[in-house]
Amino acid sequence: MRRSVGYCSYLSPLYDKDPERRFPAAFFLHGVGGAENSDAGFARLVHAEVTGGSVTPVIYVFPNGGKASAIATGRT
Repeated sequence: MRRSVGYCSYLSPLYDKDPERRFPAAFFLHGVGGAENSDAGFARLVHAEVTGGSVTPVIYVFPNGGKASAIATGRT
């Protein structure tokens, strides 16, 4: 890509407490017109579920896909 891409991330509260632990990562791709901080409310929901024990501790990454982007599946 050869360009900088903005992003926000959510780290489980256990991330600093257990630095050797591996956490699953999820990349949350916003819709057209969004930005890396568009879905901060979703991070608050994830945090509530993680700290409540109903969701596995996870790392969420919210990248900025730009004004128009697409996902390539690798299929031809």
